[in-house]
Amino acid sequence: MTNITVDDIVKYITYIRINFENAYRTNNQNEYTVLIKGWYNSLCKYPKEIVDVAVNKAVENSEFAPRLATIIKEIEKMQVAFEKSDAELWAELKNCLREVENNVYMFRFTFREANGLTQGDNARQRVNELFVSLSPELQEYCRDVSGLIELATSDGLNYEKGRFLKAMPQIKERAKTRQTISSSLENLIKGLAANLTLDCADTKQIEGDSKK
Repeated sequence: MTNITVDDIVKYITYIRINFENAYRTNNQNEYTVLIKGWYNSLCKYPKEIVDVAVNKAVENSEFAPRLATIIKEIEKMQVAFEKSDAELWAELKNCLREVENNVYMFRFTFREANGLTQGDNARQRVNELFVSLSPELQEYCRDVSGLIELATSDGLNYEKGRFLKAMPQIKERAKTRQTISSSLENLIKGLAANLTLDCADTKQIEGDSKK
């Protein structure tokens, strides 16, 4: 896997300019720099090998000069082609829940096995391993090991599928959003709700003062 460089971005834009008349015309060096920086900031999170393919596909399938958003959509198409469908994820979860349920039954067993742990302790460890082995979407759906155990021991699994299929598109969309956000920006966003609360509190204080 190779990281994108600014030189790669220049090559992509040059390639598009060659294939499409008047594509990405800029009036001065500052505009061109802004163009390059914008493309780099959006594409640097993806491997160069994938972006190469996306740019080529966008050029081949477009009658007009492809925009940055078009190239990102091509990348997302490739990602979707290899991600598990909702039905496949549900099948994975059901298989896991059966094994979790069997292990939960063993939590009460106190016989010590060869590794020095009780059967119950080994069963708990196995359940933790099962949670970690789940697809990321399923981990988010279950929230944690306790959530996984709760699902496995629930009597309403037949009704769970509808809730699961309804929730999965939102979970996948959140996952895509997180992929485009840097860790530093993530911390700012997480603090945004608190800041908004503080702003609201300040506003209420102002309203209170105005009534005095």
